[in-house]
Amino acid sequence: MPGLEFKKDPVFLPYIAGYFDARGSFIVDKQNNITMNFYGNVDFLEELNSLFKVGSITLTPSSAWKIMNRDIPKVLDNINQYIIIKKDQAMEIIEALKNKDQYISINEPPEDIDFFDYAEEEWLYFYIVGYFDGLSRWSLKKHPKSNEYYLQISLISRYSDLVILLYELFNVGYILPYNDKFKFMAVSQDSLDLIKKLEPFLLNKKPELEMALKFKRFLDSGKYKEIEKLTGELKSSKKQDSNTTMILNLCEKLFKKVTSKSKSFEISKSRFCQEAIHYSYANLDSFKITEDLCGEEKKNFQVAINIDEYLEEKIKVLSSFDEYKSSAIRRALTLYLKDLEIEKEDNELDEDIDPLDLLEELKKGGPY
Repeated sequence: MPGLEFKKDPVFLPYIAGYFDARGSFIVDKQNNITMNFYGNVDFLEELNSLFKVGSITLTPSSAWKIMNRDIPKVLDNINQYIIIKKDQAMEIIEALKNKDQYISINEPPEDIDFFDYAEEEWLYFYIVGYFDGLSRWSLKKHPKSNEYYLQISLISRYSDLVILLYELFNVGYILPYNDKFKFMAVSQDSLDLIKKLEPFLLNKKPELEMALKFKRFLDSGKYKEIEKLTGELKSSKKQDSNTTMILNLCEKLFKKVTSKSKSFEISKSRFCQEAIHYSYANLDSFKITEDLCGEEKKNFQVAINIDEYLEEKIKVLSSFDEYKSSAIRRALTLYLKDLEIEKEDNELDEDIDPLDLLEELKKGGPY
C-alpha cells in the first residue's frame, strides 16, 4: 500500500479528519469570531497550510495552524464527510458561517459514539491512522530490573470503540482502562511491529518515527551505548518541546488532597493537574456548577504545572467560566477530586482478563 501524500484525495482527507478529531478544535471568542485549529509538528502544519492555502501558522503558546471565519469552509468542506467525533460541531460551524449574525455556542462532542457503524467504510482505516498520528505518545524506556531498553507507544481516548478498532486493525498491543478513559499500549516487540505497519502513513509523528527506527537499528546491532545516548536526546527534546510552566497557588486543604492523590497514583502533582484539566474539559456541564474548594482561603502553597499544546486550548475554554486561569484550574481539581472520591480508583488490569472482554464488561457496568 503506497504511503500518504499531501493531496486532497480519498486517502489523505479521511486521515486529516481523524487527525482533527484527535488534535483539532473550534474556538469562538467573545466577538463571535470562529477559529479552526490544528495542533502538531510545525513541519507537518506548514505542509497543511501549503496544501489548503488558507490560515496561518503560530508558534506560541503552541504550534498551531489557525483558520479564521470565512476561510474555514475551504478546509471543512473537504473533510466534513469524514469527521466523526466533532461532526455536530462542524455542522454548527457551517450553519453559523451561513448566518453571519447568529450567536455561536459550540456543544461538546457526544460521550458515546458507535464507531462500528463506520466499519464498512473504506476510509475508516485512514481516519484511525490520522487519529493515532495526532494523539499517540512515544517514549524510550528502561526496564528497572533487566536494564533493557524498549519502545513504548500509547494512546488514551474516551471512546472505547475507537480504541478497540485501533487494536484490531493494528493487531498488536493491548488495552486497559485508564481513569474514565481507555488506553491502547504497545511495548517492546509489539511497538516495533506497529511502526513497521505505520511507517508509510505517519506525517505528524515523523520525528518520533525516525527516533524509533534509529532505536531499532541500534537494538538489532547491539549498540547499547548509542541507545542510551538516543534516550538522553529524546528527554532533552521533550524538555525543549514543553511550552510553558504555570505556577498554581493552592490553599492548604486542596494542596493536601492533590498531594495525597498524586502519591496514590504514583504520578507528579503536575501530571495530576493536567489530568484534572482534561477531565473537566470533558465534563463541562459539571465543571460549570463546581465551586473552587479553596474559596476565599489563603493560597500559600504552589504547584508547577507543565502546560503544553494539549492543554492550552482546554484551559482557555475552562477559564471562560472564571476570571482567571488559576481559579479555573483550582475548580478543575475540585471537580476531579470529587469524582475520584466516588469512583473505584483501582485501574490495574488483571493479566488473566482478556482486555476486550474487560471493555465489554465495563460498557455493561459489569463486575470489574
